[in-house]
Amino acid sequence: MTSWCFARKRRNSFYLYGDGDDVAIIQDIERGFAIKITDEEAEAIRNFGDLFDTVLAKIDEENRLDDIIVWQKLEDIVKRQLSGRYAEKIKVDRKTSFFLRDAVE
Repeated sequence: MTSWCFARKRRNSFYLYGDGDDVAIIQDIERGFAIKITDEEAEAIRNFGDLFDTVLAKIDEENRLDDIIVWQKLEDIVKRQLSGRYAEKIKVDRKTSFFLRDAVE
């Protein structure tokens, strides 16, 4: 007999809880890219694509990195904050949400 919880499809999310883990990720990104993300900008970020676009817009032209490098660095920063959970199992794409409430299947 299969339990319903094992049959459920995993949603495309980092499953953050809003207990400060989201703030820590933004702070790490600000330090990692030497940028500032305003509270309003942070609140508008719903998924990894939003985060990627926000960071790209913040990096000045002189210090511009290749998009692939920016993507990988962002993914590393986010997954480092998730260490011990299931970070290595998450397949990150533009629609990967930070909170389950914003996740799409």
